[in-house]
Amino acid sequence: MKLFERHDLKIPEENLRDGTPGSLPYGSGRVMFAFGTDDAERGAEGNADEHADEHAEGYAKQDAKQDAKQDAKQDAKQDVKGGAKFMEYYAHHRIGGDARGRIYEDGRHVSLPELSTMIVYNPDVPGDYERREKENRDEYRRIMGELIDVGIFSGGPVPGSLVINSHLVLKNDEETEREGEEEG
Repeated sequence: MKLFERHDLKIPEENLRDGTPGSLPYGSGRVMFAFGTDDAERGAEGNADEHADEHAEGYAKQDAKQDAKQDAKQDAKQDVKGGAKFMEYYAHHRIGGDARGRIYEDGRHVSLPELSTMIVYNPDVPGDYERREKENRDEYRRIMGELIDVGIFSGGPVPGSLVINSHLVLKNDEETEREGEEEG
């Protein structure tokens, strides 16, 4: 991957052997990684539901959606290959930006969404900033949950700028929790 080429990164042998998460410096950034296995059934079900609606629109019969869902489930199961093993990484660089992806045993690379602190909005549309801020916070929370679930942050230091960014994006959640504690 071009992002890491010039840094000559090597995952430590013990992490590869034991499947334990880790963290490595790259330039003035840090790449965190964890290992996992796709859940073939759950992954296939989720992908099938997403794609079935798209495919079913063109069918004329009422039960076409069910047929499309079955076809999509079969396709998704083949894509996941019955629980493929992967290494997920999250590269954070406070100037260069973030990158996230999964590298599978068979060499496939899948890019995944990164945490974003940027909000694009139209100042001429009343309430657009607040709506976009909420959408961004919800997406940030979802992605953060995925990273925590796979264990990305459990293998070593987490960059301070990533911690600060997370606090700034999610601070309304923290303030709401504190208010609830004070009232209770």
